[in-house]
Amino acid sequence: MWQSLVAVAGTLAGVLLTSLIQRTERTAAAKEARRREALAAVSDLGTALETARTRALTAANQVTTDAGRLLAA
Repeated sequence: MWQSLVAVAGTLAGVLLTSLIQRTERTAAAKEARRREALAAVSDLGTALETARTRALTAANQVTTDAGRLLAA
């Protein structure tokens, strides 16, 4: 009888431990996925800012060039 109770208790303890480990792994995987998404978002933002800055400088240079042509004419 005691052997059966010990076996059941061991099985339950194993199930609980396995469940805890799996939950921890899922949480860690979700955290890593959020970190990757945040890193990608920051990278995309940096790229967009660089593109906007380049376009703004190009437009400013074009205005300056056009103004110089008008003054020279």
